[in-house]
Amino acid sequence: MWKQLKKFIIKVNTNKLWSSIWDVINWSKWDPDIKKMILNNPLVVGGKFTLETFDGQIVELEITKLNSHIEFEDVTQLPNVKMYTSHFFKEVNKDATEIMVKIRLKGSDEDKWTWLAQSQINSLDK
Repeated sequence: MWKQLKKFIIKVNTNKLWSSIWDVINWSKWDPDIKKMILNNPLVVGGKFTLETFDGQIVELEITKLNSHIEFEDVTQLPNVKMYTSHFFKEVNKDATEIMVKIRLKGSDEDKWTWLAQSQINSLDK
């Protein structure tokens, strides 16, 4: 199983950050790679949402883990691989949050998809 993680701190209150994350429809306002979001189900474990990128890719994600204000995980199915993205949040102080993102690939074609997972981790530097 391929996996990689990245930690960083942003100057945003954890509650405000969590509210922005759960406002899925408006992700395109703060994520320059997303053109449009579609909420297919409620944001609960098993709930699904779809994102469209500016280059026309459509990706369906399913929430697999949810612990409000602390963590959530989603998974997307790629050919012969599942890509799991875990997000962990820890309040540093009232105006800052540490975020840790872990991406892991699981399946028979992991080697074919490491470039995508690595680009997702690298995009966190933006």
